[in-house]
Amino acid sequence: MKNNKIPILEKYKNFALPVDENAEKATIWYCLNGKQEIVIEFIKNKDLFYNTDYSNIYEQILNCINKEIEPTPLNILRAGFKNLGKLASEIKNLKEPLNDIYGSCMRVIETDISRKVIVKCSEAMDLVYANNSESISVADDLTNFSNEISESLNHMSKIDFQDLIKEVVQEVKERVLDNSKVVKTNIGNIDDALGGFEDGSLSVIGARPSMGKTAFLVQLMYNIAVIQQKPVLMFNLEMTKQELTKRILALHTRFSNFEIRQGFDRDMDKFKEFEQRIKTLTANNIHIIDNIYDGNQIVSKTKQMVKNSGVRVMFFDYLQLSSIKDSGNREQEVAKISKSLKQLAKFSKIPVVALSQLNRLVESRGGECKPKLSDIRESGSVEQDADNVIFLHRPEYYGIESVDYASTTVNLLEFIIAKARNGVLKTVLLDYDRKYNLIRNWGIVDETLPPTIFNNTQNISLFENEVPTISIANF
Repeated sequence: MKNNKIPILEKYKNFALPVDENAEKATIWYCLNGKQEIVIEFIKNKDLFYNTDYSNIYEQILNCINKEIEPTPLNILRAGFKNLGKLASEIKNLKEPLNDIYGSCMRVIETDISRKVIVKCSEAMDLVYANNSESISVADDLTNFSNEISESLNHMSKIDFQDLIKEVVQEVKERVLDNSKVVKTNIGNIDDALGGFEDGSLSVIGARPSMGKTAFLVQLMYNIAVIQQKPVLMFNLEMTKQELTKRILALHTRFSNFEIRQGFDRDMDKFKEFEQRIKTLTANNIHIIDNIYDGNQIVSKTKQMVKNSGVRVMFFDYLQLSSIKDSGNREQEVAKISKSLKQLAKFSKIPVVALSQLNRLVESRGGECKPKLSDIRESGSVEQDADNVIFLHRPEYYGIESVDYASTTVNLLEFIIAKARNGVLKTVLLDYDRKYNLIRNWGIVDETLPPTIFNNTQNISLFENEVPTISIANF
């Protein structure tokens, strides 16, 4: 009888251990392009990388994270690793990988496990062939090895339900005490319906032109920064920071945008009154950036501002003006931007509020011309990524003079909650005074500043240090 007991290892002795360099490179790329928080949830140490250079780069990325600095090629270079910094720069500037971040990380993990299994089984076969009396011990060793592999993967799937309960109870307690995880708008009807903007949430506000999108964002910035004294960050890609500042000053001083732009028709008395009212702007917690358009840079800058300036909410005006390199067609690009904003909100634990354009179909439908979810321009995924989708609608703009739910349409702004992951779907009525870009509850005289500030300039001293100045960030 022919002996078929040819050593099994002979078949594989010239085989290389499995490695997926593309997946390893892709994982490094994601880390260097602002997605490191996701990667480290999967890959805890450098040993999972087979390529020595990638392993060493990942070690430096982890060092940067531990030092609470951005993992960039420049910071790797500054740490004294010239060659690694150069390679990291080359990887960072590559096109976005075909595999998504989760697929790349899992591929790195799978190939690492494959190598470990091959090595372990090879050692086991060597031992058994050398001394078959060791087979039981080898089997036990393989069982322990299997358990170790399973244990090493637990961090990706293991959830301690009791820990979750404790975390949720603590969160509820914090909300009872001070609502620290929710940023209120200080527009009562909106807060009643929406509950404010939650940490980790992405809210998208869509509207056609002339509905008051930017004015609404300015009002939210003002309410949060002025009344609540919480730092806010605004990426304004549509207008300059000087133009946006004029809108904020008009809102604060109750001089119209037109008057400010026209220099008060050379009326020095009005200008002096304007100056007096501006004196109440003393703190420094409104940050405006108007010269960053790349989506990855916007994410990176926000993280920096959250860390360094304690930013509590990020505003973004607007989605369709941003871009991400090599993202395919425009729809795919906007989809990637919205996903990156959602991830930013989640991992930075702040609310992100982004404006979005709506397509022209809104107006071609006729009738009341009210928008719906499918009207969000250039992406079908924005409404999926967003926790809240809100539309702004002005019946007056479309020549509608009367509605059943309000006495008039003059200055009427409808805040339509079309999606609310943790709220209710309804329409909130607001008053939009376009002269001052003032938005407040429907039927309310004023909710933002004490009226005495405008009745008597001598009372300005009463409000010193209560209202912030605007930090015009130069980047």
